[in-house]
Amino acid sequence: MPYINTVTGQYPLTELGVRQAFPEVSFPTILSTPPEGYAVVFPTPKPPYNPITEAVAEVVPQLTVKGTYEQTWSVTQLSPEQVAANEAAELARLKALIPKSVTMRQARLALLENGLLDTVQQAIANMQGVEGDKARIEWEFSSAVERDKQLVLSLTSALNLTETQLDALFILANTL
Repeated sequence: MPYINTVTGQYPLTELGVRQAFPEVSFPTILSTPPEGYAVVFPTPKPPYNPITEAVAEVVPQLTVKGTYEQTWSVTQLSPEQVAANEAAELARLKALIPKSVTMRQARLALLENGLLDTVQQAIANMQGVEGDKARIEWEFSSAVERDKQLVLSLTSALNLTETQLDALFILANTL
């Protein structure tokens, strides 16, 4: 549990730090009551904040009306450079969640859950020529659906799906 020196405001202090401030005093094994001039600082939860655009930091504890000290926090806005770096890191983290492939079962369940299965099947059935034959063979006999395959890219375009929507479908499929 952290402590504060109520005279100097020094914070945070450990129990060992408090004991070392009094080398001539013998304290009990558990420091149940800090010596005069020191107080226990009771923890409080961090306030809500957006880790992409804000930073939270602990600041000097505040004396409450109950006469106890409580941990306090400060939320500050990050610089545009820090926000840009955080956004890039978050985008990279999210991109890492997008599987390169999912099983055909997972793909079909994700499409079904999003009300797209019938539309995809109809789009494949309507494809013409050799490309249509290839698409139907792939749809019927493939064990996996790969994110960057031509069939997926064609269907994405035909269904007017954005890259973000396609990514969301693959992420969902990976959980099914």
